[in-house]
Amino acid sequence: MRKLLADRRYWGGFFLLLLLACSPEEQEEDVLLAQVFNRRLHLSELEGMIPPGTEATDSTLRLNAFIERWVRESLLMHEAEKNIPKDLNIDELVRDYRASLIRHNYEKLIVELQLDSTIRRTELAEYYETHKSQYVLQEPLLRCHLVKIPQERLAGGEAQRLQELWRNGQQGEESLTALTNYCQHNASAYLLQDSAWYEVSKVLEQLPSGWVGVGNFREGREFSHTAEGHRYLLRINELVAKNEIAPMAYVADQATKVILHQRKIKLLKDKKEEIYDRELRRNNIQIFNQ
Repeated sequence: MRKLLADRRYWGGFFLLLLLACSPEEQEEDVLLAQVFNRRLHLSELEGMIPPGTEATDSTLRLNAFIERWVRESLLMHEAEKNIPKDLNIDELVRDYRASLIRHNYEKLIVELQLDSTIRRTELAEYYETHKSQYVLQEPLLRCHLVKIPQERLAGGEAQRLQELWRNGQQGEESLTALTNYCQHNASAYLLQDSAWYEVSKVLEQLPSGWVGVGNFREGREFSHTAEGHRYLLRINELVAKNEIAPMAYVADQATKVILHQRKIKLLKDKKEEIYDRELRRNNIQIFNQ
């Protein structure tokens, strides 16, 4: 048996390489490559497997690997078919699965063509006000500025330049942009988006262990520190404590997804009712048990 498989691997690869170069009209018969019980694998089933220009050796390896996988999968399928429970209705399962696929594809098409994905800020704010009790914080949040720069980058007058950029960074968008540009070229890490909220744990991950903790954080407070070969600058702009309601900006993405999901559900429900009403008017619905 092993010798037969070995011979088939060799000659199968040879014939495949030879015949794949021919047009379908030139192939007088479909070469049988493998057989497992009543299952057969023919050359035509491998069409398109090998990209044009592939080396002969690579083509043979790929095709042989496919045949080996096919043999093993066919053997497993044969065993599975022998052990189908008597109460398992395969045909019914196939029908249900087919219907599910068709329905899912149609619903996806409806959503793509008809779902309004634009969410006005007033709608988002209204949803937030109605559901804000669902957004209780499990840990504190910060709006902050953080800069972490290697000491080696602060040679010469760079330390003074950084300090000036840092001091001016809270005076306006232009000054903050200048600090951001500097950090893009020099910092190991930085958080400088004014509107962004960060979990305290994520901020602490960027800081030396034991330097500061949430108990030290107060709005408007600044920290500076040198450790582990880096210079650290931290400014607390705003703080929301644990168990308080999360700011709308922090939950906006999550709330947007919920709103869109609710719209999707309503759209599909309305579409189902629309189809029902239409076909009812056309007398295409008959119910016999009423």
